[in-house]
Amino acid sequence: MTIDHLKIKNLSVAVLVSVIAVAVLYSIFWGPAKRFADSLQPARAFVVTGEEKAFIAPDIVRISFSVVSEEKTAEAAVADNNKKMNTAIAFVKNQGIDPADIKTTQYSLSPRYEYDKRSQRSFISGYTLTQTASVKIKIAESMGQVTKIMGGLPEVGVNQIGGLSFEVDDSEAHLVEARAKAFDKARQKAESMARANGVRLGRIVTISDNRGVTPYYRDFSYAKEMALGSAAAAPTLEPGTQEIPVQVSVTYEFK
Repeated sequence: MTIDHLKIKNLSVAVLVSVIAVAVLYSIFWGPAKRFADSLQPARAFVVTGEEKAFIAPDIVRISFSVVSEEKTAEAAVADNNKKMNTAIAFVKNQGIDPADIKTTQYSLSPRYEYDKRSQRSFISGYTLTQTASVKIKIAESMGQVTKIMGGLPEVGVNQIGGLSFEVDDSEAHLVEARAKAFDKARQKAESMARANGVRLGRIVTISDNRGVTPYYRDFSYAKEMALGSAAAAPTLEPGTQEIPVQVSVTYEFK
């Protein structure tokens, strides 16, 4: 009985070892271990890049405008500023701008100090309130709406206008063709490098896409004196085109 029990025990151990060995071999050649190894960048590989540019006409203009009020009391500064800003916002909305495209970006109330030489002390002589709003305007067939808004804001109390930028609302829709050309250039470069070194291209290991979109800014500022006087003439705006670079990186195996 003891011998039979020992044989059974040895057989069980042999079976267990065999199962473990099969599991390890499966993992190495077909299972998770192989998949992990395949995910690592192979030693026989090289990286190439391809670049292309997309030229897109901007379809959005962003304008930043401010109302600056200087009064002796904080209450007077708030009352004057809010009245003028509310009038300006109403004017913008009346030009067909969606309220969702109008956003307050700054509201700053600060005391104004002066120095009395006789008493050698500083004192508060008044308060300055600056309120700034940003407007997103969709460019239609012409820039007429944009120039009308910029020309009309000084009439309703706005005394600072600037920070204008031209942007592309959905740049991704315009980049499909440029990206395809960038990948073609990367492939051609890889094939040329492979021929020059007497090797053949293998599978693609990794790919990446890098691009940068920079809004095109132009500075348009109306002096306070112009805003307080007659209405300033609307500037001539030319959005031009926006250049968006596309760069792709591809890692190839070589044989």
